[in-house]
Amino acid sequence: MSVFFLQSACPKGTGYGAIHEGQHRFCHEVDGADDCGTFDFLHIWKRETDGWRLARVVSYGH
Repeated sequence: MSVFFLQSACPKGTGYGAIHEGQHRFCHEVDGADDCGTFDFLHIWKRETDGWRLARVVSYGH
């Protein structure tokens, strides 16, 4: 997992938010056996006055 903070022209230098990237694992059953895979994700977090809000979610590589 990696986190990268984003800077912008926001008041008081607070920055826009952060990019959070990593991998997640999904499993489902196929013919009685588990079929699992590990895939990449990217989350864009927006910093707001009352905390953090998940602004975008991207899952890819599958």
